[in-house]
Amino acid sequence: TDVAFQLHPWLLHVAGEIRHGHFPLWNPSVFTGAPLFANPNSGVLFPLNALAYLLPIGLALALGAALKLLTAGLGMYWLLRLLAVGPLGALTGAAAFMLNGALVAWLQYPVGSAIAFLPLLLALSEWLRQRPGGGPVVALACAVALDVFAGYPPIALLGALAAGLWALVRARGAPGGPRVLLR
Repeated sequence: TDVAFQLHPWLLHVAGEIRHGHFPLWNPSVFTGAPLFANPNSGVLFPLNALAYLLPIGLALALGAALKLLTAGLGMYWLLRLLAVGPLGALTGAAAFMLNGALVAWLQYPVGSAIAFLPLLLALSEWLRQRPGGGPVVALACAVALDVFAGYPPIALLGALAAGLWALVRARGAPGGPRVLLR
């Protein structure tokens, strides 16, 4: 019931506030008022939630769910290709991750948004390992920010820890050695 009674009403409230030119700091409709922007589950800054600021809510929710699945699948495909897995194996791995039970069951929740970013975080860590430079660093920083903005800090933290551990384990064979960890 959280989706129907909490998350979607928050999104509707945020969308209404933004359409009226107000930044959604506060939700006066719950209790005697409650923080909205400061509540990470509201995902005010998450780009896929911004679809609701521009589109009808039904279309925004459906498109947002499809884009979460697509992000998960493309991130996993890219990660597997970076690891030299063939196209068919990478496609199979991407489909398996994209349709995994946790992601599908939590798709309409902020936790689903954060789960969708996990393969992207790992892929960007691997890309940074393979191609030293500023571009991968900026891309990884942006992906971490998007994961945090997704609205579920515990999964965002786990994703960042997983990417950090991935980088630590993979640093050994990196061009330039363990210095990749400094980036």
